[in-house]
Amino acid sequence: MQLFKGKAQIVAANTIGIDGQKEITASHIVIATGSLPAELPFLKRDGQKVVSSDELLKLESIPENMLVVGAGAVGLEWALIYNYLGSKVTVVEIMETIIPGTDQEIAHILKNELIKQNITIHTATAIRNPRIGEKVGLDFKQEDKEWHEDFSKVLLAVAASLTARDCSRKASNSVSMQRDSFRFQKTCRPRCLRFLPAAT
Repeated sequence: MQLFKGKAQIVAANTIGIDGQKEITASHIVIATGSLPAELPFLKRDGQKVVSSDELLKLESIPENMLVVGAGAVGLEWALIYNYLGSKVTVVEIMETIIPGTDQEIAHILKNELIKQNITIHTATAIRNPRIGEKVGLDFKQEDKEWHEDFSKVLLAVAASLTARDCSRKASNSVSMQRDSFRFQKTCRPRCLRFLPAAT
């Protein structure tokens, strides 16, 4: 196995350019650049009060209460962990069910089990107007119901964004970047490139 260090770009089908100086070819290319935690336009991570899962691993004390924004697999996993550790955990999800996109019956069963473990879950609920001080204050809106709550920590678990920006030159007809995602030509998918998303 050969290791090349540098900034790589997909310059053509089956071809990788490294730092604009060297090109290597391969019958298949695996893209495994990892990901970064996504943020909300109105709520950014500060690493102290508003955190990602990376910062949760470094906490020196268990927060009194915590809001998990996003009821996907990652958000619910951390909700369970910190609930077991003693935090009062609330989960908020803007979609109608937890684990959006999965079987609704399974999601309903899981939601009931989480509630039995004293995890508060608000689905079809939006948050807004963050106020960060000693705690993080947020306004909640669920249909016609509105209320306010304060939290020691807020975990952003809404999604992950690709770290492979500028991985493909615009000149490449086979692969191109659109915002934070790859676009593949149909003829390229089975022939020249295998795409394996990987999260860090």
